[in-house]
Amino acid sequence: MKGKPYINVFFTGPDGQEQLAGIILMGEFGSGFAYHNDYTGPALDPVHLDYRHQSSRKFPLIPNNGRLHGVFEDCLPDGFAHRLLCHDEPEYARKNDVERMFWLGSRTHGPFRFQSMSSMGSESPVRGDKKLEEIRKRVVGFHLKESDFDGQKVMNKFNRFALTYDGGTHPKCLYEHVDVSAGQGGARHHQRTRWVAKFNVDSKLSNGARIEATMLDLSAACGIDTPEVRIKTLSQSQEDVLLVRRFDEKEIEDGVRPLHKLSFTSLTGIDNKGAARACRGDFADILDAVRNCSVQAVEDTEELFRRMLFQVAINNADNHFRNFEMLLTDKGWRLAPSFDTVPHEAERGTEPFSTTVFGEAFPQLSQQFVFEQGRHFGLARHRAAALALQVFEGCANVEYHMDRFGLSPSDRDRIRRAMPLPAIKQLASAFGRIAESEAANSLFLDEPARASGAT
Repeated sequence: MKGKPYINVFFTGPDGQEQLAGIILMGEFGSGFAYHNDYTGPALDPVHLDYRHQSSRKFPLIPNNGRLHGVFEDCLPDGFAHRLLCHDEPEYARKNDVERMFWLGSRTHGPFRFQSMSSMGSESPVRGDKKLEEIRKRVVGFHLKESDFDGQKVMNKFNRFALTYDGGTHPKCLYEHVDVSAGQGGARHHQRTRWVAKFNVDSKLSNGARIEATMLDLSAACGIDTPEVRIKTLSQSQEDVLLVRRFDEKEIEDGVRPLHKLSFTSLTGIDNKGAARACRGDFADILDAVRNCSVQAVEDTEELFRRMLFQVAINNADNHFRNFEMLLTDKGWRLAPSFDTVPHEAERGTEPFSTTVFGEAFPQLSQQFVFEQGRHFGLARHRAAALALQVFEGCANVEYHMDRFGLSPSDRDRIRRAMPLPAIKQLASAFGRIAESEAANSLFLDEPARASGAT
């Protein structure tokens, strides 16, 4: 490889063993990827980089226009992290994706270890309230008024990794929390856990941390696979920080083992993030990918159906493909836990869903909608009814979850405006009656009546 820039890609599989997976190479065959001849681990992308089902281990990207395969694009900072890097390092903004990967140099991201000529520096999470307070103040200040930071960098070599590890539009960082407990003989036991710490942008206007915590808590009550959430109130500023437990890591005796994840943008090649790209992707695309990749396709299909109903119920119109992921577990690919599900700030029915529901950009809840979508998902009527009951009963108790996280009156009103609670409660009651009946299929004919008042 002499004279041709490349990056060695090491990969730690679900068994905890690291292997040299291959190289990202500029030149020879474009900005592609080639597996190492001795690599025997799982395909890094089961759709686009599955070396087990083709004779060649080379995967060129043609034409060579500075792109990366989606699995590696997922490892580049995006959203607010990308904005930080472009501000601090103007040359980074002028590069294409391949050049950015080379510019970032040697670093780790999840189960990947990229080895190059340069290094990103310290790879530590943020630890302690004091550091979290300092970083929150600085990045939120930059987010609100970037011009105040003209001529000065927002990050330094000690916090750049933590601030650019995760994507998304809101300021956040990789945070390590330490729980101290007493063990045998009075010895103190330290348990370290890693979280995504998301900062409020303007808590006087709306407490986004508590809203998102409420919605994640609510989704768990609806039977949806959801990561643990906490609210951390900083002692000095009294600002709330949302902590979301990392689901892409597995605890082991000497720390954590990263797990491989892929966004559905990478799996499908569809980018529907942002208003300009809304409606480019559909739940049909996600369902196809789940059926093709998941080792438990039936369970993950039902999980996806719950999420679809929940997103419609709370008006989560910003449900783009980067907020859906697959996770590589010990047994194979599974649908990753749900995250980043919050009501859209716009009035219900005025903004199209980024991910349409089998062609519906403005989906409305009704009995007919549930059964029609159940057919699209391949679910029997009684199973679609049972899953809908679980979701609607959970959503009907949203007041409890708002109480639990202490939402302000204005934030409560925002959620109430987003959720058609009278219709949800009627649907919960209707599907409860269906579930209780032994003749569920005979209660509703080919054209199920809409629940009274449901929209």
